[in-house]
Amino acid sequence: MPRSLPEIEVLVEQLRAENARQQEAIKNLQAIVGVGTAPAPAVSLQRIADLLTPLAEHAKNILAVQAGSFGVRP
Repeated sequence: MPRSLPEIEVLVEQLRAENARQQEAIKNLQAIVGVGTAPAPAVSLQRIADLLTPLAEHAKNILAVQAGSFGVRP
């Protein structure tokens, strides 16, 4: 089902905002695990899981929005 231009613009803005949040979370995760630095600090698996869980949730939400924009229902 085609969407109106304003609806598409809103979806694009939502995706951009979500992408910015994900990029920030990735930077935070990289800082914690020491990407680009030596040596990497000790990080618990629980801390990594705590950071990855919101990323997975955001990815799921983005996929749901994208699927919905193409008329696919969960």
